[in-house]
Amino acid sequence: MFNSADVDNNKSLNFIETMKLIRELNIQMSDSQAKKLFDEANTRKAGKRELEVLDEDEFIAFYFKLLHRPEIDKLFSRFFQFTFKLSFIVNSTIQVLIEVNLYDL
Repeated sequence: MFNSADVDNNKSLNFIETMKLIRELNIQMSDSQAKKLFDEANTRKAGKRELEVLDEDEFIAFYFKLLHRPEIDKLFSRFFQFTFKLSFIVNSTIQVLIEVNLYDL
């Protein structure tokens, strides 16, 4: 993926190449959101304009940030909380039934 996006074959991706890749992956994201992630991943730039690119390691960090979906994490968290509560209710009910001899293991 990195090499195919590296149009000028300089072993790095500038922001334009990165945005093109994001669009090709059909990821819906504003330029400003992508720029924020790009800048966070661009750890080697140290304020130098000529280093406004991601090398392969930085791109991997960028890609994982791109895939992180807080709204999905929130849904899973809610689901597992609900499942845990439901499991507790079922186990408590079985325990009560066992105690009153209405349920035989």
